[in-house]
Amino acid sequence: SLRMRVLQEKKLRILRKTRISEGDLAYAGGKLSVIIRRDGEIESEVRYRDGRLTIHYPRLQRAEVVDVGAGAGVPGGGGGSFLPIFAGDPKEMKKDHEIRLVRRAGEPRADGPAWMLDVLVLTPRDPKSPVKRIEMAFENFEMKEYVQVDSSGDETRMSITSAEQNVAVPDERFTGELPEGTVVVPLDGSPRRKQ
Repeated sequence: SLRMRVLQEKKLRILRKTRISEGDLAYAGGKLSVIIRRDGEIESEVRYRDGRLTIHYPRLQRAEVVDVGAGAGVPGGGGGSFLPIFAGDPKEMKKDHEIRLVRRAGEPRADGPAWMLDVLVLTPRDPKSPVKRIEMAFENFEMKEYVQVDSSGDETRMSITSAEQNVAVPDERFTGELPEGTVVVPLDGSPRRKQ
């Protein structure tokens, strides 16, 4: 199991300036939950469980649902690109991604010089993938940063501010009903309102 606190920076083409939020991630037993907050309010909730990825935007009353399957991607590079580490067997990533490992300097520290990071760069093999590139930066095998660059030009950067391994994560963290009135948008179908 794993818990992380993150600082998220989003550069969206439709926004003039970078959107900065904070949040936390929990992972246990093949289930993932990411909650992002801005100004104390939940901006988005991502849940992955039993082959289904749900991205809920409470303020927009909208949820996007992707059936990822048991480690398989969906057409157009969906699940395999969005969750290359958490969905399925990481050893299978080569099927869906070109993988490179590069080294780069991290940010300078107050108590000394910049440190070196090992950066895992994943490029989806599917040319129709909505994700152009994913980068995961590690220092001494601990993840420090996650960057996702979309084909649209949008970019999301998550800096890990703290992490704990082998912690108890209650199962309720990975469950939850969508509120009444939420418009559910499946990847391969038209919007439908939750009743």
